[in-house]
Amino acid sequence: MQPNRNSYSSRDVTMSVSLSRKVFNATNDKTIKKKRVRLTNEQKLKICQYHQANPNLKYEDLAKYVTEELKQDAPGESTIYKILGQHEELAVTPSESLKKSSSKEAKYPELEAKLLEFILDMEKDNIPINYLSIISRAETLTLQQPELLNGHPKPQYSNGWIQRFTK
Repeated sequence: MQPNRNSYSSRDVTMSVSLSRKVFNATNDKTIKKKRVRLTNEQKLKICQYHQANPNLKYEDLAKYVTEELKQDAPGESTIYKILGQHEELAVTPSESLKKSSSKEAKYPELEAKLLEFILDMEKDNIPINYLSIISRAETLTLQQPELLNGHPKPQYSNGWIQRFTK
């Protein structure tokens, strides 16, 4: 007795479900583990414009466009559909904001401005700057001028926050 080729076992269904949770790799037509992709607003707008010019494209085609034209790893399916949902918002984005990949605003803009001023003065005087000098200056500023915190708790001075001043 030969198995019915039109029937699916529960194993087949489980395999297809688990494969659908992976991301389509547009460069070699295989599925791969999901990788985080950070696109600028300009790249997102290009995806929207490409989709608008080619409305019948599937996710795989848009992922292929991202990898081939934008030279980025293929974003997840939900990311692509979120980007397409932002088309109207992206279309009216000011040109200076198109290069940004995040619209997150600074939590301590006044403190960061004062720290930047301090760093530029140090560089102008050829005085070396390191993490500790930045943290020390930030601590001094927040003690002398608590209004620089905008009502937020004192910063944690994470490596990522400090690195923004050392670039």
